[in-house]
Amino acid sequence: MKFLELASKLKDKVENVYFFSGDDGYLKQTAYKLIKKATINSDFSDFNEIYFDNENWNVEKFIEAVNGLPFASEYKLVHVKNLEKISEKDKQEIQNCIDNIQPTTCLVIELNTNLKNLHGGEIIDCSNLDNATLVRYINNEVIKNGKKIEPAAINLIIDYCSQNMTKIISEIPKLVAFCGDEPINTDMVKSLVLPDEEFQIFELTEALGNKNKDKSIKLLQYMLEKKESALLSLVTNHFRRVAFCSLSDYSNEELAEMFDVKPFAILKARNQSKYFSKVQLKNILSLLEEVDFMIKSGQMQAENALYYLTFKILSC
Repeated sequence: MKFLELASKLKDKVENVYFFSGDDGYLKQTAYKLIKKATINSDFSDFNEIYFDNENWNVEKFIEAVNGLPFASEYKLVHVKNLEKISEKDKQEIQNCIDNIQPTTCLVIELNTNLKNLHGGEIIDCSNLDNATLVRYINNEVIKNGKKIEPAAINLIIDYCSQNMTKIISEIPKLVAFCGDEPINTDMVKSLVLPDEEFQIFELTEALGNKNKDKSIKLLQYMLEKKESALLSLVTNHFRRVAFCSLSDYSNEELAEMFDVKPFAILKARNQSKYFSKVQLKNILSLLEEVDFMIKSGQMQAENALYYLTFKILSC
């Protein structure tokens, strides 16, 4: 089930087990609030809402919580979030509780790599929303604040934030406070919104594909000045995705799962693969292996490797 379907579905039926997938924290938080509103009486939430994470995880208390009866409420709500440190035995106990869930319990589990094999619940997809939905959301939020925004500025916000609602909602108040009586425009976005590092990699790739040497070097220097962590790894991983999009027959969904990235990142990579021929991409993959070897063998520092990689791609 998509996140946007949840509110209407809850009006008809509350499921006993929900799994949250995807990596947009704002959507997960909003989905949980919707489920909470539909399941427990707010006057008695302290008695009927129980939360487990890495810090307080205890499998015996979890079993007790899931099997306990609610107090003055139709449901008891149990929320499992950010649970990384867990044994195989405990995972089996969670699955047993899911298989034998009480009709008066609503269990919400935020999936991660460690919990991805759990089954028996309704999956809520909290991946990034599509572009059209984000455009409507941003426009509506700006209008609510009595302001206006240019369409190009909306699209730039979405790109700068890599479609992530958590980041988008944190940037809108700044723009609303800054714009005064003027419509929010792209210059304001560029001044106030820090581009997501993923977006910066997209920009660098596009500049390299267009053989724009000046822009490529300017972007690289900007990222180095910002001391972006693992910058070489980000560049390398993105070019691998670009190459796979061009050279393989895998679908966007299969590639997203293969590389463990958002579908948005694969869509960007596929769009950017048009800037390079298949021969160029094969050469770039070989170049990435060469640079990786030179760094690991101590022949080249990471920063120098980035410049070397940039100039080689510009000339390939």
